[in-house]
Amino acid sequence: MRYVIYILFFFLSVSSFAQTNPLSRALKLYQGASLEEAKAVIDSVLMQDAYQEQVVAYYLKGFIYKDLYKASEGTNVSLRSESIAAFVRVTELDMDGKYTQETQQNLKYLATTYYNDAMREIRLKGFSDAEANFNEFAKLVELLKDPSFTLSPSSDQFYLALGLGYADDEVLQSDTSSFRKAEAAFKKVLARDSLNMLANYSLGVLYYNEAVNRIDGLSFDEELTSFDQFEDRTISLFKDALPYMQTAYNLNPKDVNVVEGLAGIYNSLRDFDRYDRYIAELRALEKEE
Repeated sequence: MRYVIYILFFFLSVSSFAQTNPLSRALKLYQGASLEEAKAVIDSVLMQDAYQEQVVAYYLKGFIYKDLYKASEGTNVSLRSESIAAFVRVTELDMDGKYTQETQQNLKYLATTYYNDAMREIRLKGFSDAEANFNEFAKLVELLKDPSFTLSPSSDQFYLALGLGYADDEVLQSDTSSFRKAEAAFKKVLARDSLNMLANYSLGVLYYNEAVNRIDGLSFDEELTSFDQFEDRTISLFKDALPYMQTAYNLNPKDVNVVEGLAGIYNSLRDFDRYDRYIAELRALEKEE
C-alpha cells in the first residue's frame, strides 16, 4: 500500500505548483507520521472549492483518516466513517480507475473492522450496536461488488452468534424481545441456507428450552384453571422444535447433543418408541467417545 503513496508523492512533487500545493504539504506530513497535522491540512484543503472535485485530495484524506483510526486502536469510529466517505468519493471521481485497486483494498479493510466490532459487541451483550456495525459492513460489501468479498459466510456467522447471544441473554419466554430476536436471527440464516446444521440445532434448542422453562415456571396455584391452554402451548413448542432438530440429526447423526435433543423432544411428546430409539443411539455414541 505504501508504494501508492510514493507514486502520489511523485505526482505532486513533479507538478509545477508543488511548492505551493497544500496537498503536497499534507502528503509530506503524512509520510512523516505527523497525522494530526496532515489531517488539519487536508481538512482545510477540502474546504476550498478548487479542491472539492480533485480525486487525489479525497484519496489522501482516506489514508490519513484511516491511519488515525488505526492509531486510536479502533476507538474513534468517526475517523473510520470519514475515511470510508473519502474513499467512496474517490470511487465516484476516479473515472480512469487510477486509484481503484488501493481504494478497494482500504474499503475492504475498513469493512472488516465493522464486522469485527459487530462480533465483539455480541460478546459484550451490545446486540443493538452489533447489528448496527454489521449493517455498515453489509453496505460496504454491497458497494464493493467484489466476488472475492461476499456477504454470505460472514452473514451466517454473525446471525448465528447474534441468535446465540440473545438466547443466552435471559431465561427466555416466547413473549420476550430476546426470544423473538434469537428466533429471527436463526431463521435469517435458514432462509439463505436451510441445511445449516448449527442454525437448525440452535432453533430446535430455543423452542425446546422455552417449553421446559414454561414447565419449570408453572405455578399450580395460578395456572391450573387454564392448564389445558398451557399444555397445548407447551406441546406446540416441542412440536416446533422437532423438525429443526430432526434436520440437524439428518445432517449429523453422530452429534451427541443433537441425538440427546431428539430424545428429549420425543420424550416430552410421549412418543416413547422413538425416545427409546434415540436413547439407544445416544448410549452407543457415548461408548464410542
